Amino acid sequence: MNTTPEVMECLDDPIDLLQTCHEKATHFVSLLEKLQRYLRGVACPDDPAVETALQLMRYFDRAAPDHHADEERDLFPILGATLSATTDLQALMRNLSDQHRDLESLFAEIRPWLVGIVNGDVPATPAAQISAFTSLYRAHIQIEEAFVLPVARLHLQEMDRIALARAMALRRRFDQALAIENRMEPHS
Repeated sequence: MNTTPEVMECLDDPIDLLQTCHEKATHFVSLLEKLQRYLRGVACPDDPAVETALQLMRYFDRAAPDHHADEERDLFPILGATLSATTDLQALMRNLSDQHRDLESLFAEIRPWLVGIVNGDVPATPAAQISAFTSLYRAHIQIEEAFVLPVARLHLQEMDRIALARAMALRRRFDQALAIENRMEPHS
């Protein structure tokens, strides 16, 4: 069985994996800004710019939506059930979910620029969208790390963590989902 560090982290503690996802998102947000600066005044992108554009699309097309689903489909409902979802918590989780849609919409406006770079062009930079995207992403992560993750660490029980880990693993098609399921079986 192939066990990646990310899979092991998911198995050990899904809240830590969510934290790691935030660190990766922060990295890719910064990388987007660096690419924008790097390509100022450039007519034809070089290989590193093309590779960076590909990395950004891979991350924001797949990993970021998986992370949003981890929160919206799994973490937020578990927290809501565990904490009897106070009005403030419900409002916060709705706001964070709305921000996910805003981030996805902004990236959809940035993506054609990245595709152009991959195709050997440097189209007009969507500077306003990149600025809005990177600012919102950083603020979004800050809110989640200040409020959501600490609440999850304090209040999620072992079975909640296992259920969250299983859903996250299945979403990523990890073959280790079975290992998580085995942990859910009652011990004799």
